[in-house]
Amino acid sequence: MTAGSVEERESLRPLDLLKYDGPLYVKNLGGTKIVHDDNKGNQLILGPNGSDSDLAMLPLDVARNPGFQKIWRAGQVLVSKDEEMEEALRIVEKNIIQQEKTRAEGIQAQVQPSANTKSVTPTDCLAGGCTQKVYQNAQQAANTPPLCPVHQGRASEYIMTVTQAEDGTDKTVWTSIG
Repeated sequence: MTAGSVEERESLRPLDLLKYDGPLYVKNLGGTKIVHDDNKGNQLILGPNGSDSDLAMLPLDVARNPGFQKIWRAGQVLVSKDEEMEEALRIVEKNIIQQEKTRAEGIQAQVQPSANTKSVTPTDCLAGGCTQKVYQNAQQAANTPPLCPVHQGRASEYIMTVTQAEDGTDKTVWTSIG
């Protein structure tokens, strides 16, 4: 920081809080995360210097807390009333929101069902007396008899025939040969 920089002119000391009650901004100058929670609803979390979360609005109650003032006096944080820090905070928040949106879109793309699993239909297991449902997509239903895991070893006991349904589409029918 150069002498006379905006941050220096607008930075505050703990004693300045006696006659100031406007908005405050805080920047973490250290390499570790800072967490403050006074169990009264006043919280502050600052990421290490250089991270996207190293700048935040500073609640006045947190600024007045003796524990926070200790790290402030030690020079681990910069407290300021500078409106340029507010603009920087808005940019940081906008970047964080965009990163979260991009992350969410990536997760959504990973969990989208593939074309093979989109039209999964439940059918009853073919084994007599079995009440388990078997879930198959169209490709599986055309090639594999619907048998639950317990009865899959009996797949060779069934033959497939294709008939025409009332709507004109092909319908796969599995018949027991045993």
